[in-house]
Amino acid sequence: MSLVICSAAFLALLVALAFVVLFRRLATTAKSASIDSEWWRDFSIDRYRPMERLLFQGDWEFLAAQPGFCPSIARRLKSQRRHLLRQYLRRLGGDFDKLHRAAKLLLLHSPEDRPDLAMALLKQRWIFLCNVAGLHCRLVLQPVGLAEVNLGCLLEALGSMRDQVAGLAAGLQTSASVRVGVRAASG
Repeated sequence: MSLVICSAAFLALLVALAFVVLFRRLATTAKSASIDSEWWRDFSIDRYRPMERLLFQGDWEFLAAQPGFCPSIARRLKSQRRHLLRQYLRRLGGDFDKLHRAAKLLLLHSPEDRPDLAMALLKQRWIFLCNVAGLHCRLVLQPVGLAEVNLGCLLEALGSMRDQVAGLAAGLQTSASVRVGVRAASG
């Protein structure tokens, strides 16, 4: 009998802990979900252009042609550059999330219902996440020469998301000025 009570108490404790973790995560997400209305206007994907050169093959060829070249130095440098690329990817993912949240908020405040655009945003997020996962897999396989790392699709997705946010914001501004103009004309 005491084994059943102990098991039930342990299970209740695990459920309570899961709820605490869930509510904490939701609370921090809600806090971090606030978006500076001007952030996306100053955002540029140019800050991620250096990513494209981190694993550039020409660098390794140049390094190998230098006197005193040691393969261990090249391996260490490649490892450091892959680490930097992963850091860039984390930031890129964070910026994509911010842009995605901004697009969803603008869509929410839009005067017209756009389920097609909401579905497009969802699809774009899914494609972005799949591309990031694929890139991480290629980064793991890259040291043994089994995969080539191409960042173009991620930068293109990020630029596309920024353009969508700009388009939604412009549409929202236009509809707001039309509503203000209609109120002023009727008043």
